[in-house]
Amino acid sequence: MARAERAARIEGVYMNAEVSINDQLVALHPYGYTSFIVDLTPHLKYGAENVLKVVVNNSAQPNSRWYSNLVPTDPETDSWGNRTHEFNEALDVVGYNYLYWRYDWDGKHFPRRVIAGTETYPSLAYDFWKETERLPFVIGDFVWTSIDYLGESGIGRVTVDDSTPFYVANPWPYHLANCGDIDICGFKRPQSYYRDLLWGLRTAPFLGVLDPQLFGRKLRFSQWGWEPVIDSWNFPGQEGKQTRVDVYSVDEEVELCVNGVSVGRKPSGDAQKNKTSFEVTYEPGTIEVVGYRGGKEPGRTSLKIAGAPAFLRLTADRPEIHSAFGDLAYVTVEIVDQDGYLVKWADPEVSLEETGVGELLAVGTANPVSEELYDTRPNTLKQDGAIIHYAGTVY
Repeated sequence: MARAERAARIEGVYMNAEVSINDQLVALHPYGYTSFIVDLTPHLKYGAENVLKVVVNNSAQPNSRWYSNLVPTDPETDSWGNRTHEFNEALDVVGYNYLYWRYDWDGKHFPRRVIAGTETYPSLAYDFWKETERLPFVIGDFVWTSIDYLGESGIGRVTVDDSTPFYVANPWPYHLANCGDIDICGFKRPQSYYRDLLWGLRTAPFLGVLDPQLFGRKLRFSQWGWEPVIDSWNFPGQEGKQTRVDVYSVDEEVELCVNGVSVGRKPSGDAQKNKTSFEVTYEPGTIEVVGYRGGKEPGRTSLKIAGAPAFLRLTADRPEIHSAFGDLAYVTVEIVDQDGYLVKWADPEVSLEETGVGELLAVGTANPVSEELYDTRPNTLKQDGAIIHYAGTVY
C-alpha cells in the first residue's frame, strides 16, 4: 500500500460504533443517526496487511426506528444526495450535519445547491473547515458546540482504561455535555485555541499538556470530545514521569524546549493538520515551543510552573451594578501564587459570603461531574476557576 491519506466512510450504523485498526481503537461514534468518517492514515502499517474492524452495540435500544433497514452505501450509486434531491431543491441553503465528505460530490452533482455545515465535530475541525474554505458553494461551518451546556450528559467525555460501551449519555454525576469549545463558565478550552489558529485569529502556537498520570493509559472519547490536555506545566508529584505535549500550530515546523533544552523539531501546520505531538519527561520549570516558517520565527509560546497557592483573585466583568431587575455581574474566582500566576492544579473548597446590599445568586464550575449545586456557597474550584453571579438588590 502506497503511503497516502486513507479514510473509512461509515453510513447507517446503529449505534455505538467502535472502529479499530489492527486491534487499536481509533474512533468512537455513539450516535445512530449520523454517518461518519475515520482518518486511517496514521494507524496503518504500510507494506503490510491491515485489519479494519467495526463493532456496533445497540443493546441499550435494540428496537430503534432509526436506520432499521439502512446499510452502508456508495454515494456514486445510491447517494444520500440523490435520495434527498427533490425536497432540497426548494431550499436556499441545505444544512449538512457531520457530512463534510459529501460536500464536494454533492456540489458537483447538484450545482444549484448551497451548503452549510450545520453541525460539525470538534475532533474533525481541520477537515470540516478546509473543505469549507476550498469549496465556494459551502458558505459556513457551525461546530457542535461553541459553548458547553447542561444535558446530553458526557457526549464529549473522556474515559480512562474503561472498555464499557460508549453510550450517548453518561450516568450521574455527569450533567454537562463537555463538548463545547468554551466551557460553561465562559473559559476557552484547548479546542477553542486550535480553532483560532484554523480561522486565522491566532498566529502563536498553543501548548496542550497531558497530565503525566494519564500518559500510556487507554483514553477514549467520541468525535464530540477532545484530548484531555490543558495549557499548564504544573503537575506536583509527577516529576520524572513521561507525558505528551500537543502543539497546535500553523507554522511549517515547531521546536519544543524544556528548561531551555530542545527535545526535538518536527513538521507542523497543514502537514500535521495543525497538531504535532512530543513525548517528554515532566520536570518543573518552563516549557516553550518555537514556530518556524520559511526559516524564520513568527512566534513562540511558553508555560512555566506556578508556585504554591497564595491568594484568591476575584475579577468582576464590570465596575458597578445597579438596583434594577436583571442587572448583574459575573465575577471570576481564581487561585494564584505569590506572583499572580494561575495555579491550575489547586482545587480547594472555597466558601463565599456577600456583604452590603447585593445578593449572591449562584456559583458555577465547569467540572462536568461536580455534584455541587449552583445555588450553594461552598464550591470547589477547578483548573481555570469558577464564576459567581452577583446581582444588585431590587427595592
